[in-house]
Amino acid sequence: MSKNAKYNKCPYCNSENISGYDGGGFDGSVCTNFVECGDCEKQWEEVYEITSRFDLDGNRLDIFKTCENK
Repeated sequence: MSKNAKYNKCPYCNSENISGYDGGGFDGSVCTNFVECGDCEKQWEEVYEITSRFDLDGNRLDIFKTCENK
């Protein structure tokens, strides 16, 4: 993936007319978000990993192993 990726734009046509659709959710510390483009009608998955949790004062509570640091 390009370092210049625009996460609020379609990876196929660069449109900002994107929205989430049914599906996805959490599986352990991984969250999947299904996204589609209203212009080119392509669909893709965005996958997020929880890497840590913090309290409301900014103190780290937990660190989770991720695909990057397993």
